[in-house]
Amino acid sequence: MQPEFPRFSEAEYSRRHQALAMVMQQREVDHLLIVTDQRTGNAPQWVTGWPGTVEAFVVFRPGERMTMHVEWYNHLPLARRIAQGVDVRWGEHRGIALAIEELARRGAKRVGLIGPLANRKLKELEARFEVVSLDAGADTITLGELLDEARKRLGPGAELELGRDVLPALVCQQCGAEDEMYRSLSRRAFWHALRKLIPEVRFHDIVRAGAGVRAQAVAPDGKLVDDFFIRRADRMVHVLNAPSPAATASIAIGRTIAEMALKEL
Repeated sequence: MQPEFPRFSEAEYSRRHQALAMVMQQREVDHLLIVTDQRTGNAPQWVTGWPGTVEAFVVFRPGERMTMHVEWYNHLPLARRIAQGVDVRWGEHRGIALAIEELARRGAKRVGLIGPLANRKLKELEARFEVVSLDAGADTITLGELLDEARKRLGPGAELELGRDVLPALVCQQCGAEDEMYRSLSRRAFWHALRKLIPEVRFHDIVRAGAGVRAQAVAPDGKLVDDFFIRRADRMVHVLNAPSPAATASIAIGRTIAEMALKEL
């Protein structure tokens, strides 16, 4: 039966988990915390299949079921379908605290960290365990490797500029970002990608603009509203909150709003 989404074989995931176990043995750690934080780092996807999105904290130990705390709440159903065999839980906007609780419950002492972690969260982790960074190999990169990375993203025949093309490649290489982030940093990379859809577009047609900010409803107790929030009033329908992935659910949302509007109007 054809799977609903691309996924590596169980044999491949087993190979990856065995490779992690070998690293753990070499570095003498009893657990791993594998991280996507602030939309940065893709190690959880390598281990579980889930792309991490905003935030994901994976607790790994050979022979035990992995636990992964994810954001946002509406990402939870899809994360559970994609990360098969993983105990996927909602992070409740305190994913690092819940991951620390899980590590403590398992009796962790010396924890290996894979992936970027904000300084505040790292301090919380270090306050409870001895933490060993396993990302040391990513600390250095040669100029040749950096040029190769930029050419891979822009194409072998591309003319490269240090500030506009090569340095963004360094940022993406170090944080494990995909081409989407590189296109945001490099106008030339965005232009190359856009020409596949609109061949006649010129480089100077691309103009930088500020990033948008998505509104997020906040409940009276100060907590973020993590679901669609639609209310009816006198001859009105108010869509007060439509968190990501609103586009994915847009047809269902539109149908719901239309049914409410027919009743009100």
